[in-house]
Amino acid sequence: MFAKPGIVSLALEGDADGFVLKSAPESELFAAIEAILAGDTYVQQTLVAPLFTYKSVFDGLTRQEQTVFKKLIERKSRSQITKELNIVERSLENYLSKIYQKTGCKNHEELIKKFGE
Repeated sequence: MFAKPGIVSLALEGDADGFVLKSAPESELFAAIEAILAGDTYVQQTLVAPLFTYKSVFDGLTRQEQTVFKKLIERKSRSQITKELNIVERSLENYLSKIYQKTGCKNHEELIKKFGE
């Protein structure tokens, strides 16, 4: 799978029990399987630090900003986001401005590249 923290977070929030990169060594995959079979959650070690950084950035957003942020990571278009959240374009622009400011990103593409590609 992709190594970006936004994708890892979405997978874990979507009830995934673990996350391992396709390029991980076989031993990593076996460790993940063993942990999950034992009832634990498993995230490949190289993904843990970026995930914590992502979570601290994400937690700095308001609830509605978090919702918009997730939709951006899911690669939803602006029109899809306004329809799904039942908000007007101007409100979305305000949320985006605050999200970009808080994450240090300049635009949607940079946000995706940093957190969700």
